Formats: sequence, C-alpha cells, structure tokens
Amino acid sequence: MTFESIFKKTTSLYVGWIFLHFIAVHLYANYCNNFSLYGLLFSPLTLSTPMCRALNYIIYNGSNNINGMWLILGSWLSQFLISPKD
Repeated sequence: MTFESIFKKTTSLYVGWIFLHFIAVHLYANYCNNFSLYGLLFSPLTLSTPMCRALNYIIYNGSNNINGMWLILGSWLSQFLISPKD
C-alpha cells in the first residue's frame, strides 16, 4: 500500500465519523431529547427507543474515534518537532 492510498482511506474514515457524529447529535437533540415540556415529560420513554439508543451509540463511539484520530495526528506531527533533522 502506498502512502497516498493509506492517506485517502484514513481521511475518508475520519470525515465519515465526523459526518455521522454531526448528524447523530442533531437527530438525537430533536427526536430523543426535545427542549420542551413535552420532551421533559416523555424523555424517559423516548430515550429507551431503539433509534435513540442507536444515535447514542454513534455519538459515544464517534467522539471516541475522533479523539483517537486527533491523538494519532498529534503524535505523528510531534515526531517532526522532536526528531533531529538529518
């Protein structure tokens, strides 16, 4: 595998997780935890639905993957600052 193909796959995976996380957060806020009296009263019922549990799963794992990718990127970039130039 070339560097270019690895870079393309990694970038598409990163952008995909960001997109999924963004959509899931907005869907969760609108459908599972509505900011109204109705949302407050029915949140115990709506939060346990399969759709809300799936959105919560995407939000949780998406944020963990995005944090991990930032850690990898930061580690990779710091090697250029720390390692001596030849």
